[in-house]
Amino acid sequence: MLAELETFEDLIRAAREQPVRQRLLLVFVKAVLPGDAKAGQVNRFHAKQGGALVPVMYVDKAEYELSSFEDIVAEAEHTAGALGSGVETDWDLMIVGCLDGHGTAEPTPQEVDASLHDLLRALRLGQSLAHLVAFDRQGHPVEFAR
Repeated sequence: MLAELETFEDLIRAAREQPVRQRLLLVFVKAVLPGDAKAGQVNRFHAKQGGALVPVMYVDKAEYELSSFEDIVAEAEHTAGALGSGVETDWDLMIVGCLDGHGTAEPTPQEVDASLHDLLRALRLGQSLAHLVAFDRQGHPVEFAR
């Protein structure tokens, strides 16, 4: 799917074209260098090709609630700022998962919560993210190695 996406707006358009309602799971992550990193890992991290991904904020949105990359980034920054200084707003990537609804109905809140939990657990465990879409801070698609 990534080959077909040049922008976040392409993803929104694709979600809107699906035969069932979609909920997009947006997780903003920061790349960090693990304390036990080897020399090769350090080099890859400094070349922006590696590191551990740590979630800093997340939200779910229906496809009709989204308009542009800039708008969702502004909303995330505003929300984090409104929550106070203890909330991290520095992020490197926005990882996006799509959750199918049921015909014209959106996924249930329980389904959304379970899917977000699974996505956050995959990040914590360092599992493959190749099935997800990600965008850098400039809105460019980023592909995870398989």
